[in-house]
Amino acid sequence: MPDYISFLRLFSCSCALLCAGMLHASGLQPWLRELDVIPPAPSAKEKDAWMRQVWTRTAEYAASLSEPAAADDCGDAMVLLVPVFQAWPDGKAAGAALAEILSVPAESIGAVSSWDDLVKHQEAIQERVRFLRLKKLAAYYDSAAIRRAVKRNRDKYGERYAGAEGFLARLDEWEKELGPLDRWVEQAGPGQAALLREMVDLRRKALIEALPEQNGLKEWVSVRRFNPSGKSSFNHDRPANWQGISSMPGPGRRYRSGIVKFNGVSSSSPVEQLLADDRWVGHLDVDFSGEKLMFTGNGFGKKESRPWDVFELDLKTGKKESLTAHMPADTDSYNSCYLPDGRIIFVNTSGMQGVPCVAGVDYVGNLHLYDREKKTTRRLTFDQDNNWFPTMLPDGRVMFLRWEYTESAHYFSRVLMHMNPDGSDQKEYYGSNSYWPNSLFNARPLPGRPGMFAGIVSGHHGVKRLGELVLFDVNRGRTATEGAVQKIPGYGKPVENVTKDQLVQGLKTPYFAEPYPLNDECFLAVSSPSGNQGVTNVVWCDIYDNIVPLTASSYFVYADPAPLGPRKKPSVLHDRVKTESKTATVYISDVYRGRAMAGVPRGEAKALRVFMSEYSPRNTGSHYAMGMESNWDLKVLYGTVPVNPDGSAIFTAPACQPLTLQVLDGEGRALALMRSWFTAMPGETLSCIGCHERQNCAPPARAVMASRQKPAPIVPWYGPARTFSFMNEVQPVLDRHCIRCHTAEGKARGGVPDFMTLEAVKGAPAPVPSLIGTCTPMCAATARRGTIWGWPPRSFSRIRRSFTSSLKKATMAWKCRRRTGTAWSRGWT
Repeated sequence: MPDYISFLRLFSCSCALLCAGMLHASGLQPWLRELDVIPPAPSAKEKDAWMRQVWTRTAEYAASLSEPAAADDCGDAMVLLVPVFQAWPDGKAAGAALAEILSVPAESIGAVSSWDDLVKHQEAIQERVRFLRLKKLAAYYDSAAIRRAVKRNRDKYGERYAGAEGFLARLDEWEKELGPLDRWVEQAGPGQAALLREMVDLRRKALIEALPEQNGLKEWVSVRRFNPSGKSSFNHDRPANWQGISSMPGPGRRYRSGIVKFNGVSSSSPVEQLLADDRWVGHLDVDFSGEKLMFTGNGFGKKESRPWDVFELDLKTGKKESLTAHMPADTDSYNSCYLPDGRIIFVNTSGMQGVPCVAGVDYVGNLHLYDREKKTTRRLTFDQDNNWFPTMLPDGRVMFLRWEYTESAHYFSRVLMHMNPDGSDQKEYYGSNSYWPNSLFNARPLPGRPGMFAGIVSGHHGVKRLGELVLFDVNRGRTATEGAVQKIPGYGKPVENVTKDQLVQGLKTPYFAEPYPLNDECFLAVSSPSGNQGVTNVVWCDIYDNIVPLTASSYFVYADPAPLGPRKKPSVLHDRVKTESKTATVYISDVYRGRAMAGVPRGEAKALRVFMSEYSPRNTGSHYAMGMESNWDLKVLYGTVPVNPDGSAIFTAPACQPLTLQVLDGEGRALALMRSWFTAMPGETLSCIGCHERQNCAPPARAVMASRQKPAPIVPWYGPARTFSFMNEVQPVLDRHCIRCHTAEGKARGGVPDFMTLEAVKGAPAPVPSLIGTCTPMCAATARRGTIWGWPPRSFSRIRRSFTSSLKKATMAWKCRRRTGTAWSRGWT
């Protein structure tokens, strides 16, 4: 009987492979005939241009195919045959390359000097393509992990989980016969294809298909992209970890993309293409009904004025439309998220800011709220550098990632934030005051587990957007590895706190991106064995260290997998913002509470200094624009507000500004500096317990003095709000009190410093009264960028260059400031 069962298994596997072959009876011949119009490269000098032709023609052919599985065969064959093409016009060398690919003696192949010679071997090539795909589907085979999951499913579901004992018994048989299964799978050749297929089927059946609930995998979608120039790898497919999508080269025009649909997990090829486009497409978000989805992409027209927009695809009608076409033409929109009330949140570069350390060439995107019924858009965040990946939390709040680069001694600060959908109550969710994780991309909450989420931990420099898949629980803690539950894979192992720039360079475990939690144990994601080469394929993975490839392409880059179907809406939180207001109220319970004021005696704090950061405009800035490796941003000083004897404070502050506080003693000396910023929405009452207190702390049970007071106005600091600079604040004092002695003559006569001509910074440009006197703080700050903030003499030429560039950007800064109003209409006045 066992032999008979084994025979049936082998027969069914063989039939499956045969049917797969019959599905595309024409094989690779049509594709090779398509390439036949390209003559072989006549010389080595012309090889690169010739190869680009082959890649491009292959891309065009693959895009023309209505059947996704046929496109899989075509693309994978192209990747496989690159050594043959590179050997042409040497027919003997090309034949040897093909023989090595097919694992046959070179004599059996002979010379391959033309497309006709290659067509003779198309069946063998296709067979090799499918075997290599099978090997990819068998990757990461871990019998111990399968056993853990099977036993867990048996205990959880009981009789509803059929076949558990059979799965475990079959694993025992294989290990007894073959030894460690991971090693056997890695070494298996074409002769073991049938058994390899059986192993793949058992893992898929035991872990996914046998579950009473398939957790949204009956239908699911994914993006699949490819680069017509042949560089379809994740290294070229994503922006760097400090960039937004608007920094993509081209921008993104080197790609062809599709949104594809899968039915279940039995096939590694999609069943349908829902959308095709000749640009980069990504950042999928399926709406709560499962009937529509949003994505980021280039405009569908060839002559669009703005390269990046958010689009919506109606899955019933196939209709697509731009949701962000109303935004200014010189901005980019991307990374969108559905809200349960029908509005959307998305990232847009309307702030006209640039990342300062790269001279502003990478444009900064912040979060915006779009009301589709009212046709209004409002900016929600006013952050120094990029925001990424807004997503809904079950409690109705919005989680997103922000990069904090100001007032910081390092650049690892990617802090996971959360806020109300109207932009109010913005606060840390995870990672403040931490060196690890460097970045935390694509974070999503775990269904049914409040406070838990999964995200991709990556570096600052190095590998782009790929990294380790890590689970977190904010109930355990919110700093560094306090709340890190485990890595995948990493069952039963603690998460180490590592401080390193290129944090995930050279991982020994697979790289992940774009996880989508199906429940609190299982996830969809994309994965690659390498961080900077090869493509990414969709995988199903779990907390028991199972990683099950669902696609197995060597040509297509898969991205953004997501279940397709209705899902529960989070709670709808009503707006607290009063858009007609220009101010907000800030309430602090006790400045002595929290890490920042530890050790400061009560009674020392007398006031809070309130100031704002003016960020670097686009295409300006550098490591030396503000001095020698000093702060990135100009500071606009508003003034001070009183602190009560019990440490409480309440005051009125400008809305929609990135504000920072200093705690001052009775002589105006700083006791603590907030190395971040907060932003309050118009009309909001923003409250906090203390100074950098842990968010898991409770507020004081007693009533504080500020709770019975009216908000105090900010007392200006010797005049209106302005930036602080040497030329504007210090030089007038020297002029009044010092230059009678401290002149050039005095220096020559007695060696005293010359405070009249400032020879050390000779040539420093004077302030520009017309700009400073008539513009808002950002415009004035831009004009003053050439004044002195703490100057080593050798840095002045850099400062002067920055000033000259900044003057050119003054108009743009003013334009930026006009867009920071509380409500924007479609007309963008």
